[in-house]
Amino acid sequence: MTRSGRLVPRYVLLAAWLAAVGGLGIDSGLQAQDFPPEVLAYADLVLYNGKILTVDEKFTIAQAIALRGGKVLAVGDSARVVKMAGPKTQKIDLAGKSVVPGFINPHGPLTGEDPSEVSGIASAGELKAVDVDGYLRELKPFLDNAKPGEWVIAHAKRVPPLLYGLNRKLLDALSPNNPVKIEFDTSWSIVNSKALGYLPSTDMPGVIKGKDGQPTGTVRVWANGVLAYEAIPWPKDLEPLYKTTREELEKYRALGVTTVGGRYSGLQVTSLHELWARKELPTRVAITHEFPMYNPNAEAFFKRLGNIMGVGDDWFKITGATVGPVDGIVGFGGTFSVKPKIATIPTGSFGLYGENKWAWTQTGEGYEPAGDMKWKENSEYTNIIIANRYGWNITDMHTQGDGGMEIVLEAAQEANREKAILSRRFGNCHTIMRTPEQIQEMAKLGMTACVSPKYLFHRGAEDSSGYGLYVKQYGADAVNGMSPVKSLIQAGVKVSVEPNRPFDDPRYKSYLMNAQDFITRTNEADGKVWGKQEAIGREDALRTATIWSAYFYFLEDTRGSLEPGKLADLVILGGDYMSVPENKIGELPILTVIIDGKIVYQKTAG
Repeated sequence: MTRSGRLVPRYVLLAAWLAAVGGLGIDSGLQAQDFPPEVLAYADLVLYNGKILTVDEKFTIAQAIALRGGKVLAVGDSARVVKMAGPKTQKIDLAGKSVVPGFINPHGPLTGEDPSEVSGIASAGELKAVDVDGYLRELKPFLDNAKPGEWVIAHAKRVPPLLYGLNRKLLDALSPNNPVKIEFDTSWSIVNSKALGYLPSTDMPGVIKGKDGQPTGTVRVWANGVLAYEAIPWPKDLEPLYKTTREELEKYRALGVTTVGGRYSGLQVTSLHELWARKELPTRVAITHEFPMYNPNAEAFFKRLGNIMGVGDDWFKITGATVGPVDGIVGFGGTFSVKPKIATIPTGSFGLYGENKWAWTQTGEGYEPAGDMKWKENSEYTNIIIANRYGWNITDMHTQGDGGMEIVLEAAQEANREKAILSRRFGNCHTIMRTPEQIQEMAKLGMTACVSPKYLFHRGAEDSSGYGLYVKQYGADAVNGMSPVKSLIQAGVKVSVEPNRPFDDPRYKSYLMNAQDFITRTNEADGKVWGKQEAIGREDALRTATIWSAYFYFLEDTRGSLEPGKLADLVILGGDYMSVPENKIGELPILTVIIDGKIVYQKTAG
């Protein structure tokens, strides 16, 4: 056969034929491995004439990227990659804009079920009163309207008058026949006698008793966990939960997030699994399961369940487990610190050192390295060791203060003496206060950390979780050393970035707002810079939102960077990430989100 009178080499004809049948989905039956993969089928989507920030090991910046079959086909210069397009290939001219890997959220909370939609629960929501009499007046109408035997659940502000003033007898007087649970957080509730009856024993760890030896109604950690996870009724109709979960994941997706991870309850896991089964997940999900959290029978659960870490697919995967928070939050003086505060605050409930939740005493106060450590035997400290024993990692641990980190490290060290944890990637979240010695030990044990910039850089001085409260309690010098991102990275700890505001905050336009905080370390309320010595560059900031967040969940082999063979999850930005002013990075619009090689979100005009 000739072309213009010239003989066409057979290998050229064969390559052309392979490309044609490959594009038609026909199996040639030939040894195609002898040919470059690009000739087997045309690309599905080609993006060219832009800046592709691959976030590979060298942080390569390319001009174009081709996607095929839900994977990255090739990355390179526009002239080469555009040739991979066929007649049906979609092509996008980037006109100089940046493309980055899809963002991976390592601490993506889902609101979960609405108790008012759960059969057998009457929800009072969070009541406003901060004194006992006022609180009980607000609560009474919900108790009066509850159906016989129905649970009544309300939330309360974590202030001393309510923490230490509400009790079982007061609730019994108002509601002797309905179980009542007043929740302060995941670790602390006050219940009436009817609710106490759902516990296997009032002698179990976490049931606080008074001088008379009788339960006060305060239930902490393990006792609270049994009520929260095992006694509260399961919804009969989960469709409202499926709808809410799907909508929340869609909001994450609009921020450029293509994988949402976090610690999730059994009910939330069920919802995510159902959406996965229906092929309705808006984003991929990485699940840190809460089954050991505040669980007095954790070892029995690990034995019954077996090791299912890594079970799932690229859309839904069990990536680890978690335990309950080791300390509280700054707004209530609960950040657990090694050194005492320089001052307390009016809402402070936990003295000069903050709260050690795992100690589950009435107050939870105090850093006591030489004190009575018997509480460890009946706390999440033990559950960390048990998890490691059965091959699980424990991650996504709420650990704000360095006092809390000291306890976590002690547990990890003890677990490591029993069975090496280096490959487990034990991880903590928030990561506000860390000593240099703790950072080195974290690296030595192969631990990871996700860091939330919101505590120092997002909120105003008077906000209940803002840096102003850290300054008041610990002083400006201490605050300048908080969220030590650069020190962690230099020590070898892979850092991932948490969201700096709720996903439904109307000011939250892009997940890059989080990375910007690590670069500028500037509080948006007043422009103050905190800890400039801990600032990092653009490349590492992008890594915290992509490849290092993938590493947090053992997913770095499939996502987090744009390399051939990896999942085709990427984001087109409305500008150039590498050249836009540092304080404008978070304002770069999310124009297009691509998951599995398909466009799943596009910014509307306006």
